[in-house]
Amino acid sequence: MSVSTRHPEYTNERIVEWRLMRDAFDGESAIKRRRTTYLSMPPGWKKMPDKGDEAYEAYIARARFPEIVSNAIRSMVGIMHGQEWQIDLPPALQYMTERSTLDKLPLEILSRRISTELLVTGRYSLLADAPANGGDPYLVGYGAETLVNWDELGDFYVFEELVNRRDGFVWDQITQSRVLQLSDGRYVQMIYDNGMLVGQTDPTMRGGGGLDFIPVSVGGAMDLDLKPDVPPLVGVARAALAHYQIYADYRTALFMAYQDTLFIYNAETAPTAIGAGVLVSLKSGDATKDVRAEYLAPSGTSIVAHERGMDREQQAAIKSGAQMFDGTSSGQESGDARRLRFSAETATLATIAGSSAAILERGLKNCAIMAGANPDEVVVTPPGNMLEGRLDATEVQALVGAWEAGAFGYQTLYENLQRGRIASPERTFEEELGMVDSEDATPREDRGGPDGTV
Repeated sequence: MSVSTRHPEYTNERIVEWRLMRDAFDGESAIKRRRTTYLSMPPGWKKMPDKGDEAYEAYIARARFPEIVSNAIRSMVGIMHGQEWQIDLPPALQYMTERSTLDKLPLEILSRRISTELLVTGRYSLLADAPANGGDPYLVGYGAETLVNWDELGDFYVFEELVNRRDGFVWDQITQSRVLQLSDGRYVQMIYDNGMLVGQTDPTMRGGGGLDFIPVSVGGAMDLDLKPDVPPLVGVARAALAHYQIYADYRTALFMAYQDTLFIYNAETAPTAIGAGVLVSLKSGDATKDVRAEYLAPSGTSIVAHERGMDREQQAAIKSGAQMFDGTSSGQESGDARRLRFSAETATLATIAGSSAAILERGLKNCAIMAGANPDEVVVTPPGNMLEGRLDATEVQALVGAWEAGAFGYQTLYENLQRGRIASPERTFEEELGMVDSEDATPREDRGGPDGTV
């Protein structure tokens, strides 16, 4: 067994799904770079003199990959992070609000990255680390593919990293393995380059003292389980891929349908040129033979079948969670209709947002322990009303009127105003009442001038 050994659940099936999701998220250029991985060459073309290379180049150039995966994910991340997340930190970690990673990524952006990764691959990891010579802890993120081996007890992890190293003007890319494990109850970190051990560190807490746990936070789209989940939007990616493949055949069928071929029967001579304005004269030495010429073209009957196939894949994408092909104008929908239309996605997004918050919270708690702070002071909470639309003036008046009539208490009114994005989610109803009491509640039209006159 070597450092390159994979966990039994790190399967080819998951690797293929992750690669498809990343390529679909990156878009058409990434899909086309994979060439025959996603778009096979028709078997008959391989018998051509050039093995079908020229025909395949035209085939893949005509194909179009629908950019529904990237649009769906960006839209969902926008919904999940459309409102500010509550992130409470102890004083020792306040700096992380603006620089949570080595490249000084703000926590808000890091939280978006985690949510994006969960939607793309269904898995993400955060390692709490610190400079070897002491200093502020920071977070290191790892995509689904990089965690290649682990122990369910949480005392062993292997992350595989691709590292670019420069020698003069030349860059080399090597595979570096980062092994995290407990050795005699103490956390150690070992680095391997191309399978050879090149370094080892014993991370410590601020002020000294080793760690008796590995500060890694791993989670999936549904929970913090170590087992790799199925990417939540892989159905959308598969439908988009099927659409791409059918579209390639569809465009080829259209191309061939308009490429008429001239057939000449029983003639001893053939024209040297064809087209508009060219006089074509054909003759035969045998008077009994009928000399004729005609253009023949493919019937194009398969084009309709291709169009139906693409429509089916569009519907499959919609049912898998993407609304990008939906012709309904959200701008003309009521709030209730929109909430009903996204009801299934709401539950999914709420679950993924909860998992994203849990991964970040655990990572920050690990940083707090390394910094000698109280991890209980770390709280990460996503908004509970991600898909609630902003209340309009009529709806606000109706709510306030019902409260004034005694239908419910002020707390219920305030919670509804928060869900409707009118009241601040950062203040409790008691704090809002205190602000109201401290302000002049006299109606504007009854207020006098500086001397008290109206």
